[in-house]
This record gives sequence, C-alpha cells and structure tokens, in this order.
Amino acid sequence: MSDACATPNKVAPSGRGPCLIEGVSKTSLVKQASDLRGRSVKVVNCHDSVIYLLAPLRYATVHGCSDTTIVLGAVGKALRVEHCERVHVIAAAKRVCIANCRECVFFLGVNQRPLIVGDNHKLQVAPYNTYYSHLGEHMSEVGLESTINKWDKPLALGAVDPHDSLSHPAGVSDAQAESAACVDPDQFVNFLIPNWFSGEDTGSTKDNPFPLPDTYMAAQQRNLKNLDETRRSLRETPLEENRKKELSSALHVYFKDWLYASGNIRQLYCLQGD
Repeated sequence: MSDACATPNKVAPSGRGPCLIEGVSKTSLVKQASDLRGRSVKVVNCHDSVIYLLAPLRYATVHGCSDTTIVLGAVGKALRVEHCERVHVIAAAKRVCIANCRECVFFLGVNQRPLIVGDNHKLQVAPYNTYYSHLGEHMSEVGLESTINKWDKPLALGAVDPHDSLSHPAGVSDAQAESAACVDPDQFVNFLIPNWFSGEDTGSTKDNPFPLPDTYMAAQQRNLKNLDETRRSLRETPLEENRKKELSSALHVYFKDWLYASGNIRQLYCLQGD
C-alpha cells in the first residue's frame, strides 16, 4: 500500500500542519488517525486511485482529481471539492462545498446543506454509504451529528458565465448554476472499507451511523432479495456438470467486465493488498 505522506515533499514542513497528498496515481493509499488526527488535508492532482483518510480532520480540500474514490473520515469544519472529474467522494462533514466539478458523485453525511458553486455538470448526491470501526468516535471528536444529514438538500449559488460556449450553447439564456441530482436508489450500494488493522485496537462502530432514507433502505432490501432468489435459482436448476462450468465461466467474465467498466477493479486490488 503506497503512502504519499511518507515522501518529504508531500507533507507541509510543520508536523501538525496540513497534510498534502499529491500526485497519487493508479494505486491505493490509507491514512489513519495516528497520521492525521486534528489536521487539515489537501488531496491534489490524484488520478485513478482509491484514497482512504480515516481520521478526525479539521478541514479537507480535494482539488484537480479524476477517476478517483476518496473516503474521508470526519471533517469537523468544512470539505471543499473543486475542479474534479469523475470522482467519488464519501465523507462525513459539518459543511461541504463543491465547485467547478464534472460527473462526480458525493455520498454524504453532512450537517448543513451542501453548497454548489461555479460551473458544475452532471453532479450526483447520495446518502452516506460506509463506516469503519472508529468512525463514531471521530465524529464525536469533531462535533458531527449522525441524526442530521442534509445530503439531499444541495444549494446551488451564483451563476456561471453565460458567454461560455462550452457550458451554455448559443440560444441558452439561463445561466443559473447547475445543482445535483440524487442517485437512483436502485443504483445505490454500500462501500466496503477493508479491515486492514484487525489486530489493533478496534472501535465501536459496527454500521453506518447515518440512517438511510426509507427509499434507499427499501431498494437495498429489494436488491438483496433479488440476489438471494438468483442464487437459489442457480442452485436448484438441474444442469450437467459441463453446463455448470460454462455458466460459472460466463458469470465470471461478466463480473470481470463490470469491475473494469465501473472502476471497482481498483477496490478489489486494494482488498487484496497492492
């Protein structure tokens, strides 16, 4: 597992100053509370990676990243995500500001309405979808409330340049800043954080501390039921041994194709250990 903050030019000179994570590419990175507790973090120009920052933080900034999943622990002040493309951000935070991003998805546990400013396109928001064993403690440490989640109430502020031909083609007069759509409940899935540190002191958090909205909970239960029914049908279908092997091979191929198409192959590598 790579460690961007171990490189001298990746970290601010002060031992308790902001941690700069820069230029991570095609790998996975993990930081714990022992590395980051009470600090601010800047994630800059990272691409095609999975970054886990599992700590209580003051401020967090994500800038200029693409095709990356970033999991932030508990951000007590504010999280800002700017100039990113095709990034998935999973965060528990007091405040969130999104600026000038494209095709990004935000899985949020946020106590105040997310702010969307600048020139954004095809953003999506969804309820928080993960946990790790110390998340509850980290949230308490920075003053986050799990009973308040305004993920679905984004507030788009300001307007973009109406003369920008890329954002507003000729004839389009409405220059109001674009807001974010909610992820379809049927497309919502939980995100698994690997338990790399099972031998160390474990926390008390055993589940997502932010309650899921009823529609998302119902969709999850429906998908689990469909999966169980599919498994049962496969078990009970009478097939010759060679047919079973063909079916197993076909399912394996489709699953592998999905891993690459969805970008989840990086998470699988992370689970196995880079």
